[in-house]
Amino acid sequence: MAQTIRDLNKQLAEKAELKLKNAADPYSLYEARKKKDEKFEMTFPLSDADGNLYYIDENKIKIILPMEKLQATDRFYNSRLRGNYVGIKTLEVQIDKIDRENNIVYLKSGRSTENIVRAVERELYAEVNRRRELIRKGEQPEAFPVYGTVVSVDAARQNATVRLFNQNIYGTIHVSKWASSYTRSLPEGIEDDDMPRQFDLLGVTNLGGQRYFRLSGENYGNDAWREVPDEIFEPKAVVMVECLETPVGDNHWWGKCQGIGVEVIGNYSTKFKIEVGRCYLCTVKRSNSKNHTLIVTPFKYIRKEGETKESVAYLTKDDLKNLMEEKRKERLANEGTTEGSNTSEEQTKAPEEKKTSKKSSKSE
Repeated sequence: MAQTIRDLNKQLAEKAELKLKNAADPYSLYEARKKKDEKFEMTFPLSDADGNLYYIDENKIKIILPMEKLQATDRFYNSRLRGNYVGIKTLEVQIDKIDRENNIVYLKSGRSTENIVRAVERELYAEVNRRRELIRKGEQPEAFPVYGTVVSVDAARQNATVRLFNQNIYGTIHVSKWASSYTRSLPEGIEDDDMPRQFDLLGVTNLGGQRYFRLSGENYGNDAWREVPDEIFEPKAVVMVECLETPVGDNHWWGKCQGIGVEVIGNYSTKFKIEVGRCYLCTVKRSNSKNHTLIVTPFKYIRKEGETKESVAYLTKDDLKNLMEEKRKERLANEGTTEGSNTSEEQTKAPEEKKTSKKSSKSE
């Protein structure tokens, strides 16, 4: 018999044996894991209002990961963030205690140990000190890459907290260091995607009485401009832009280019108002692919669902063109009426003018 088939048979035989044991004593698996201090992974489909995570196994045993046990490794986890965990995040856990009487198995986080955290922190601080010394000597230290996941972003989307190495070690990154190009605010959703990202270690800083490692993502793939097609930078290219902000006192507004996720600078239009949240068709006026700047001018707004032309208090370019044409026709019609009136007056005065002309001729 081929070795591959032997291995598969062995795996299934062990699985069948384990199922038989569990049928006799549904707690045997948990008892064995607790005895070995085994770490295993789980995704929790349930949570209560307090943030405790739940799983009901095939034997109707309630598996609970209390919030305070998860916070031992996920310091920023709380009941408000349970929606970012339930059915999404796979957590490494261990058996904490077994309550046969109440049909409950309690878990604790198995994602890190204090020994690992202390060892990693020592290495990070040693690198920070080494970099500081090189900079003091006028030398430029080489990049020191670290991996982490964004766990929170402040309300202004200017600063993000990063959990390093999937451990209870945290860094911080400012929007100015997120990418090599200018970024006005941190991208939406980065705190929820659980995506490991690469950063460079810069130093340390104190925030709210706690120490964080300062990070930069400028050397890595956090730059949305890399995905912008070259054709977009051509003058007179047409893009759809959503207005994000109309800063008071500025002669421009900020928008997001639909489909490519980059922010652009918009000129104001004399034809219609620029409104936050509305999309506009714009032409590219100036661009710089190296400096990642794109300046656009809107020529038409996109009506919102259910919105009619009459419900909008400002005009599109086409609306303005039609209005001007109507005004032109009205003006021509008025001019025609005035010309007709002048002709009638001339006809009335003509006989007298003729007589006067004749008299004048005789006198001459």
